[in-house]
Amino acid sequence: DEIVLNEIMYHPRGLGAVPPAVDETVLLAIDATWKYDESGTDRGTAWRAPGYVDSSWASGKALFYNETADLPAAKNTQLDLGPTTYYFRTTFQFQGDPAAVALKLRTVLDDGALFYLNGVEVLRTNMPAGAVTASTLASTGVGDATFTGPFEIPAAGIVSGVNHLAVEVHQGSVGSSDVVFGAELIASVTVSPGS
Repeated sequence: DEIVLNEIMYHPRGLGAVPPAVDETVLLAIDATWKYDESGTDRGTAWRAPGYVDSSWASGKALFYNETADLPAAKNTQLDLGPTTYYFRTTFQFQGDPAAVALKLRTVLDDGALFYLNGVEVLRTNMPAGAVTASTLASTGVGDATFTGPFEIPAAGIVSGVNHLAVEVHQGSVGSSDVVFGAELIASVTVSPGS
């Protein structure tokens, strides 16, 4: 008698990759309160710094607007038309390890803007490269403002505690018929690395 042995190779099915677990926290809501300047004055660069005194500026909740069309969030503070550039400042708290956080911004914007975290530029959207003044126009006009982003921004400048976000919003043309601004800042922290 002949015995035939068949070897069966067993290949276990591999487990799928497990993505990292990320905890997201809204540091700045779309309807946050900001200090703002719609005077048309060229504020230069000092206004971006955390220590700048903005006590004489008006205060209001986003969305800031002068727009007849519907917007993707509540219209809260009406702006006057006329200036080419509008300035906004606010603060937010971050409690955590600055080295372990990633930051994302979502905006509702008409027309262009530069964002500064603790005095350092972190995002430029719909704006030309190079130096910017109060008379610099946005690269193109925006029809009806919608949510854009999220944009990943450098987190190197964030600190544990109070942080400052400053934004200058530029019109796409002199005498533009609308302006809109609001921003949401989100912190992402990896709580488990995945596999």
